[in-house]
Amino acid sequence: MDKKQKSRMISCLLAAVCCWMPAAAIEQDADGYYLIGSTTEYEEFCDLVNSGNPFASARVTADGINVTRSIGVGEREHHFRGKFDGQGHTLVLNGVPLFEHTQ
Repeated sequence: MDKKQKSRMISCLLAAVCCWMPAAAIEQDADGYYLIGSTTEYEEFCDLVNSGNPFASARVTADGINVTRSIGVGEREHHFRGKFDGQGHTLVLNGVPLFEHTQ
């Protein structure tokens, strides 16, 4: 196999790997908390917990994140057992804060 063929094969392999990787991965901080600063990141966190990672924990990093779907964190099969630190920020569903009175 010559150099040009090797280069093509490597390019094809990299393209294939990129297709299997998620488009965006929610980031974690140094403590292992997933950082939620957008609607997309909230949805990714819900998917993470609901797909079998119930001990995942999250920190909200921005105000007024508009939750656009009614799927929450945790399901019957995967009860949420992690920590959810709002850090004083607000998540909103249909104009109503999801957590209005908490301590």
